[in-house]
Parts: sequence; C-alpha cells; structure tokens
Amino acid sequence: MPDARPRRDGRGGRTPEACLVRGVDRLNPTLMRCLTGQGWGDMATNSHAPVDAEALDGLHLPRVAVSETLRALYEEIRNASAEGGLLPP
Repeated sequence: MPDARPRRDGRGGRTPEACLVRGVDRLNPTLMRCLTGQGWGDMATNSHAPVDAEALDGLHLPRVAVSETLRALYEEIRNASAEGGLLPP
C-alpha cells in the first residue's frame, strides 16, 4: 500500500509541483468571486483602499506566474470581473 503522507523534498515546498499547487489554490477564490458575482466590494487593501485590478495583480501574479496557463486563466478571470463591474479596473 502506498504511503499517503506528504513527501518532504528538503526544498521547503519549492518544487515545481508545489508552486503549481499554490498557484491553483490562490486562483480558486478569485474564480469563485467572479462566478458567484460576489466581487471584491467587501475587501480592502492594507491601506484600506478598495481592491482594484492592480491590488489583485499584486496578490495573485507572484503565485500564478509559475505557469503561463495559470497566468492566462487568472488574467481572463480578472478581466471578466472588471468588465462585469465586480472589480474596479
């Protein structure tokens, strides 16, 4: 029977696979806010400014940039959110 415990690679979770998983994990709430129409009106940045596309990029791009596909999907979600009035451009 295979060992189901997570493997430790000695690189602190910085394997390409771990980075990809973190990118997907970061993308999921963004997708849900877009699909449900919740938007970002209930959130603010550290400086208490409303979350806009630039603030969202600062949060997500470092994680999704590990994959061109993830980055393209994130940008599509961000743009759809802005076009739908869920996120200030």
